[in-house]
Amino acid sequence: MSTVDEIKAAAAGLPLEKKIELHRWLFESEDMRAWQLEELKREIQKGIDSLEQGRFTEHDEASLGELAQDIKTRGRAVLRAKTH
Repeated sequence: MSTVDEIKAAAAGLPLEKKIELHRWLFESEDMRAWQLEELKREIQKGIDSLEQGRFTEHDEASLGELAQDIKTRGRAVLRAKTH
C-alpha cells in the first residue's frame, strides 16, 4: 500500500470535523502553496512553449461561439463518463 493510500485509509476513519481540519491544514500549508505555485509555473511555461512553437488556434467573433459550445460539450462528456 502506498503512503497516499495509507493516509486516505487513515483519514477515512476520522470524524467529519477532523477531516475538514485536516483538509484545511493541508491546503493552507506552505509546502502545498509552494507546490501549487511550481505547478502553475510549469503550466504557464507549457503555454508559452506552445505559443512559441506555433501550436495555437486563432479565433474571431464568429468562431468563438463554436469554440465555447465545443468546450461545453466535451466537458459534459467527461462529467458523464465520471458519473457512470
